[in-house]
Amino acid sequence: MNLLFLIDNLCGGGAEKVLIDILKNLNLQKYNIEIFLIRNKGVYLKDLPQNIKVNYIYNDRNFEETKLYNIYYWITKTHFKINRILGLKRLFKKNIKKQYDAYIPFLEGACIQLVSDSNLEGKKIAWIHTDLIKHNIMSLKEERKALNSMDKLICVSEGSKRSLLKKYPEFNHKVMVINNPIDLDNIEKKANEKIEEVVFNNSYPTFIAIGRVEKVKGHDLLIEAHKKLINDGFKHNIAILGVGQEMESLKNLINENSLQSSFKFLGFKSNPYKYLKEADFYIMPSRYEGYPLSLCEAIALEKPIIATNFESAKDILKNGKLGLIAELEDVDDITFKMKKLLEDYNLVKELKNNCSIFKHTLGFKEKILDIENVIDG
Repeated sequence: MNLLFLIDNLCGGGAEKVLIDILKNLNLQKYNIEIFLIRNKGVYLKDLPQNIKVNYIYNDRNFEETKLYNIYYWITKTHFKINRILGLKRLFKKNIKKQYDAYIPFLEGACIQLVSDSNLEGKKIAWIHTDLIKHNIMSLKEERKALNSMDKLICVSEGSKRSLLKKYPEFNHKVMVINNPIDLDNIEKKANEKIEEVVFNNSYPTFIAIGRVEKVKGHDLLIEAHKKLINDGFKHNIAILGVGQEMESLKNLINENSLQSSFKFLGFKSNPYKYLKEADFYIMPSRYEGYPLSLCEAIALEKPIIATNFESAKDILKNGKLGLIAELEDVDDITFKMKKLLEDYNLVKELKNNCSIFKHTLGFKEKILDIENVIDG
């Protein structure tokens, strides 16, 4: 059975990493798998299984640094009619040399639209990682048309499913939930690797956050909460793993508040797990999320967690049993929850124990079977 997975690129995002892990675990005796990238770029390219062919439109590895990338990003994220005029669909079809039994756009936006617009024979299965009400990539008309052309819509959480059906109740018959799986054995193995550099020159408790450094991730809120706690005498550190467009402005904010010694951006790390293991707490102050992989990874490493109340937070954290849930964009509540973890040893112990009991449900076995059943069905 010939499968084509589509995604914008293989840069360091959660969806990209999930796709790599899925490709490594699908039955390659049963499926002949290829991948299609709009940009042949990303830190996860090297992690693709060797027998998976890569197709692409753009092969400029420095593409993101060029003016052309800025034009491309604006087009594919906001103006899909212009996208058509400039011919992404033509370039897509030009680079696809055969028919596939299933086309699987693994991320919202351009890839779903390319499959929708190209009049392809074969099953069409789209992954939905985000809250489609809060995260508007296409116009309502374009999005409805694209989703309508899919045979199955796979939401990564009950929250993303609720949002999709609230916006498009007519798609109820073809929506299902498959949570993003994580590789528990690999996480535990990599978590035991040694960190070479000294991150903080103190022994204070450390909160860690992992993900793109963009406004949606709420790092600006975390800086405010951090400053409040420091001013109140609660000594602690914060480490951010990831890169993104907000990096410089946030670093300036840290410098303005003289927080350089306790709040650090460590950049992208190919092995975030050893940093996560060494941290005391995991924190996710996001304005919205789909089904955040790093939150599940924090559960796997039994970290006490704080997450804001985005759509899937209560589902993942089992209504607070696996972590504390703060109100969205509420600096005071984020500060309060951080203070609770810094003060309450019994609470920390309880959260760790709950994560230890629950983490075994996050692995690959059942979820890969679910994915294969959808593909085969």
